Amino acid sequence: MKVRLELSSKSIVRLPIAYNYLIQSMIYELIKDRFPDLHDVGFLYQKRKLKLFTFSQIFSQKYQINGQFINFNPPIYVFVSSPIDELISTLTNKMLQMGDIRIGNNYFTLSRVDTIVENFNDNPIKIKAISPITVYTTSEDGHTYYHSPDEEIFSSLIKSNILKKALVLGLNVNEEQFEFCIEPLNFDQKNSRATFYKNFFVKGWIGKFKIGGDKRLLKIALDAGLGAKNSQGFGMILIEEVNLWDF
Repeated sequence: MKVRLELSSKSIVRLPIAYNYLIQSMIYELIKDRFPDLHDVGFLYQKRKLKLFTFSQIFSQKYQINGQFINFNPPIYVFVSSPIDELISTLTNKMLQMGDIRIGNNYFTLSRVDTIVENFNDNPIKIKAISPITVYTTSEDGHTYYHSPDEEIFSSLIKSNILKKALVLGLNVNEEQFEFCIEPLNFDQKNSRATFYKNFFVKGWIGKFKIGGDKRLLKIALDAGLGAKNSQGFGMILIEEVNLWDF
């Protein structure tokens, strides 16, 4: 289930450039009564803890970067998605009940919720990344290497990640039986994005891609996100024709 949240404020919204942690903290706070173990435990796959939700960057019709901060003109728009429908419904219901919603030092009201329906008949399908897709490997000495969409390993690691999510969601899948591929469209180094989550450097890629394969895996990709660190605000995708906002 995927929703677009329209958040209204009476004043200019001022957030640090690396604001992902603040959005994530808001989500955990609002769903903690229904999902108390999601932050620390999540959904287990072997030794991995999958959170099975993701969220987008913040969108606004007008914004200004001022040093290490961004000033957004309200309203702002945030997409949130999960293959666990109850997680999203819990979040939106709590936001409606609370009235005032806090992100950092800013207070909002939820002025509109749109459910995003992404039906697809084509395969592969064209999508756009609305938060950076991050794919990485870690060496034995602890060095993290972030992979680019023009590397062959990029697609294989994304497929492996989706298969883990599928298994947690109860699908009986294996790498040999189920196909999945991702291809960047109009690849450009300008689509790379570097930011920090807390004090950790993260690099990812936005832009347009083509994904194809088993339809169940495509649906998981749309709902749970592509690549790693989804619950930290990375790897959220939309079918190409979905608008960031409607007027």
